[in-house]
Amino acid sequence: MALLQLQGLTARYGKIQALSDVTLEVRAGEIVTLIGANGAGKSTTLRAITRMITATTGSLVFDGQPLDRLRVAEVTTRGVIHVPEGRRVFARMSVLENLELGAYLRHDKVAVARDIEAQMERFPILGQRRHQPAGTLSGGEQQMLAMARALMGRPRLLLLDEPSMGLAPLIVRQIMQTIVAINREGLPVLLVEQNARQALAIAHRGYVLEHGKVGLSGTGAELLASEDVRQAYLGAHADG
Repeated sequence: MALLQLQGLTARYGKIQALSDVTLEVRAGEIVTLIGANGAGKSTTLRAITRMITATTGSLVFDGQPLDRLRVAEVTTRGVIHVPEGRRVFARMSVLENLELGAYLRHDKVAVARDIEAQMERFPILGQRRHQPAGTLSGGEQQMLAMARALMGRPRLLLLDEPSMGLAPLIVRQIMQTIVAINREGLPVLLVEQNARQALAIAHRGYVLEHGKVGLSGTGAELLASEDVRQAYLGAHADG
């Protein structure tokens, strides 16, 4: 049974049709990736799931319960947590304060403190920089902080939007390895990623968005082997 189901989702930005009849699912324990060209609707799909934009038609169901009428904060309380494109860390606040904010819905102070230390063990550089303003971190360090901050909310589904954007290849590999490790701990991940090759290599399944529609779907391995995907996306680093 799917943990997250999108059925016939349509969304607009004003007069622009951003999504058209998008149907996809994320099952328990999976990494599912969305790939596609710039403007294909990948990031819009994540925003629709978290209710940052309102779908005009279709349904959103998480763990058997509809998300369609919820506010953004209510989606978060259900356990769907979004790491947005561009990291969006609180630049003037310290690493520690950013992590504390990630747990703002929690009231278990002892467990929060324990989870902060666990994230600093997962990302040792954050432990070294715990009192440093987040805005002074490198791009890769900020991405680690954004992921750690999201994990502080103890998500049931993690949405990641372009985590490799603007990062050096070595850091991208580290980020991908971390996504796999998080998933092996039991957390499902819906990954929007510009680096199609790396994303499909770690994904159980994937969807290719084309002009706001699902054009192809399959296992990560099947999409990596697809000649259409090879020609259109592998080696291309378009975002959207």
